[in-house]
Amino acid sequence: MFDQMILMDYVAPAPGRLVRQVAPEGTSVMALTVFTGGTNAWMGVQSNLATNAAAFAQKEEQICAQTALQSSFGQLASNGIAVLPALLPFDVPGPALNFAGLTGLQNRWVELTPNQLVDTNYFNAANFPLAFYVGDDDYVANVNTNGDGTAAVIQYLAGGGMLVVLSEDAFPFQYPCDGSDDCGAADPLLPTLGIPLGKAFGSTPAGAYVTVCTNEVSLPSVPPEFSFPSGYSLYSINRQSLNSTNLYVPWLEVWSGGAMSVSYGDAAGYFELHTGPGQGGRVLYIANPLLSGSAGQTLMGDAISWLAESIFRAALPPLNTTVGSGGNEVVLSFNAQANLDYALECCDNLATGGWTLLSDLSGAPTNRMVSFTNATTGTAARFFRLMVRP
Repeated sequence: MFDQMILMDYVAPAPGRLVRQVAPEGTSVMALTVFTGGTNAWMGVQSNLATNAAAFAQKEEQICAQTALQSSFGQLASNGIAVLPALLPFDVPGPALNFAGLTGLQNRWVELTPNQLVDTNYFNAANFPLAFYVGDDDYVANVNTNGDGTAAVIQYLAGGGMLVVLSEDAFPFQYPCDGSDDCGAADPLLPTLGIPLGKAFGSTPAGAYVTVCTNEVSLPSVPPEFSFPSGYSLYSINRQSLNSTNLYVPWLEVWSGGAMSVSYGDAAGYFELHTGPGQGGRVLYIANPLLSGSAGQTLMGDAISWLAESIFRAALPPLNTTVGSGGNEVVLSFNAQANLDYALECCDNLATGGWTLLSDLSGAPTNRMVSFTNATTGTAARFFRLMVRP
């Protein structure tokens, strides 16, 4: 049995020339043949060879990308990433778990038990700044008392946690369950948090495609447009139902094919929750069909690399302040690192006031100096803080 990739290719000799010898020059050659025949017969052979060569090149690119991610994820500290418990064991891994196994990410995370989930001294944003949900439409809602599993997820977010939803099912967090296979009626958690999911379609419409609608910092390797996988239902983010208090950044939008293209909503998006029970938390939702499609591995690689860089590796630069002429404004500046998003916030009273977003500072492909001017007229005191997003 062969266990290596084989590249099939061809060379067309110049008119009037004959092939008498092939010198591999260090390249492994298993077999060689010469085609003789008319142009019509050759076109079919040429098409097959071109298709196989393109598939070979794509596979090689995937292997190189996996190797790079293995090296990158291998530098992450162990035990700083949590995986929420699933109702059933991960006997048949879905696309997210397959990705984690291939890239070594699985060696860097902790699969929580139900009891660890509800232990707030253990499962919190300080211990696990990043958490994944890779289960299906069921979720562990009740462990020791009714609703304590749900409360644990909400408290994790309220403490500043980052939850990434890479579900095996079309509608994650839909059915609350206890530790066994005992689930109640549908009680979706994500809409409660401010993430409005709605059924866009039950099976992929003909010609449906996906477009990237975020900046290159988050998804640098994902094609700007690609086909939506066939045979899937989609629960998308409905922008019309978003709470304007929350920050929402759309990532991937799904469109119908044909001349009169219409939007089916966003199949991936990033949320910062500024209101509701999970206030203070962040959620990245990527719809299940995209994980299984042709861009799935690339999408997960870009998304998780962006998260890892922002959460685990980025060091906050000093925030320099200069009082403007007349004392009625403050100029804030800092050195922004390439490929990172920042948020600048202020607060006039640390004891009683909340933080107000002053500016979203999107990432750029190069390091740069960023400055922001804030008017302080009529303000006795003002505090500022800089955050790396996500």
